[in-house]
Amino acid sequence: MTLLQMVQDILYDMDSFEVDSIADVVEARQVASIIQSTYYNIITRANLPEHQKIFSLTASGDDDLPILMYRPDSVAKIDWIQYNTSEDTELDYNYVTIVPLEQFISLTKFNTEDDDVNTCTIDGQTYLFKTADAPKYCTILKNYYILFDAYNSAVDTTLQASKTKCFGLTIPDFDLTDSFIPDLDDTQFPLLLNEAKSTAFLRMKQMVDNSSVRESKRQWNTLSGGKNVNKGSTDFDLLPTFGRK
Repeated sequence: MTLLQMVQDILYDMDSFEVDSIADVVEARQVASIIQSTYYNIITRANLPEHQKIFSLTASGDDDLPILMYRPDSVAKIDWIQYNTSEDTELDYNYVTIVPLEQFISLTKFNTEDDDVNTCTIDGQTYLFKTADAPKYCTILKNYYILFDAYNSAVDTTLQASKTKCFGLTIPDFDLTDSFIPDLDDTQFPLLLNEAKSTAFLRMKQMVDNSSVRESKRQWNTLSGGKNVNKGSTDFDLLPTFGRK
């Protein structure tokens, strides 16, 4: 369904205006905005496989912060990070372990008198890092800054975006235009429509639309059981078993 079709559907159920464009009346624009926010809520909550992709981090480009990188705005969650540690044209990606800040500080208690140890300051906090090693650990600050424990100054002036390979949940764009079709599977459109419809009734009519609420719950149950194409094992199957053989 296009955005206009969903807006028309919701306005019809609300006994509101008939529109030929989401720009025709204020109510149509309000419903379109509700659909947009609902879409982003579904994307982040459902963790849909089709939105899990490979991407690169953004380099700081700052010689004073060579071990700092940024999460791209289109990324909602980072599952793993790899860095190309090769010093020539070959590719040699190695995993960089993501750890909590407290553990990261403990792991980077380097001797400041060593020639290959330097410091940087971020938000008033000083961090130590190696200047002659490939990164092995990193931590994520404020869900945006990615701070690494090392970089090789003999190869690069800072960590390079082109040398990162990451995997995680990305957030597709949502255009507030009549013809826009959200990036969802066909079977997931009823969830988007009913979630948006129940929200629109509550916000704009101060009413609860019981039918859309019930359908939305049913769609969430369906979605949780059918996200993966491979049905060989479920999340339950991956749990350890402690029963007798």
